[in-house]
Amino acid sequence: MSDKPKKPIYKRVWFWLVMFFVLPGVISGLTSDKPSKMTGQTEAAKIAAAPDTPSTDTAETTKAKEEERLKKLAAKTKEDTEKAAAKARLYAISFGEMAIKQSLRDPDSLQWEWKAVNLDNGALCYLYRAKNGFGGYNREGTVIVDGKSYTSNAQWNKYCGKTGNYEEY
Repeated sequence: MSDKPKKPIYKRVWFWLVMFFVLPGVISGLTSDKPSKMTGQTEAAKIAAAPDTPSTDTAETTKAKEEERLKKLAAKTKEDTEKAAAKARLYAISFGEMAIKQSLRDPDSLQWEWKAVNLDNGALCYLYRAKNGFGGYNREGTVIVDGKSYTSNAQWNKYCGKTGNYEEY
């Protein structure tokens, strides 16, 4: 037998092929608003089966109803977009927290003072205290912008200065 260690599942080719081809199909099937073939009538069949009653709506009321429907749809889309953006910011803050914690000499000594996302420039701003090599606590500031981490005061002042639109966590 060979002494070669097994590769983790995420480093195997077949895993990524399954993720690439099967996962999008499963997700689209779960999020589809179309009626299933098993549920019976399609939308066209329901309309065709409706009784033939004369429409009392005029062109203006139909247009007003359509405009109202479009406004509701736009509001819902905007709300969904804002929720997705907030969730993405929360995930970004969480991943930044993990990266900072892993980089410390004593990760258990970490004490967060402030965590925020600058909504103006997308910077992730962190202030924290942690033990140094001599057992004392240092106060540090870290900025993550475009996937790069900075600890210098110049970068902190540039991206996380006193002015800005912040969402704190």
